[in-house]
Amino acid sequence: MRFLRVLKSDMIIECEKQNDSGIHITSRLSLHNSSSSRASCYGHNFKEYFREANAKLIVAVQVETSVAVSNIEAIAAVRGVDIFFVGHSDLSMDLGCFGDYSSGDMRASELKVLSAARRFGKRAGMLLKADMGIEEQMDKGYSFLALGTDIGCLKTAYNNLLGKA
Repeated sequence: MRFLRVLKSDMIIECEKQNDSGIHITSRLSLHNSSSSRASCYGHNFKEYFREANAKLIVAVQVETSVAVSNIEAIAAVRGVDIFFVGHSDLSMDLGCFGDYSSGDMRASELKVLSAARRFGKRAGMLLKADMGIEEQMDKGYSFLALGTDIGCLKTAYNNLLGKA
């Protein structure tokens, strides 16, 4: 077994690689690292921050390959994983149907992830595409929706300014 360190917002999430089927989270917040980042109000409330951080942190697993979908049950069983975030573009590319989110393979993969999320009490998330309705995705079982990207918002705003929308 080997340990992986995933850096995110000045926090360290230590993960232990169990096997090819998933991860086991051994610690959500490293107790030996600290930083005056935005998350801790730039150092103004370190004690409160460290007292409450684990309860407030979320661990999201990006589901972007057929291997992840195949192992979703094992991943769902991992204590500490909060959200399955389906990467539709990457997953559709891996499935050989890039951009066709309604293909049979894509739908079957999505249903498998959503079913595992429901059964194991996890949330399912996704980046909402322009042609996807919020209500439709929520009806499917998604409850963690990203409604755009920074670059997408900037691109739209600049195109509007330039009259290219």
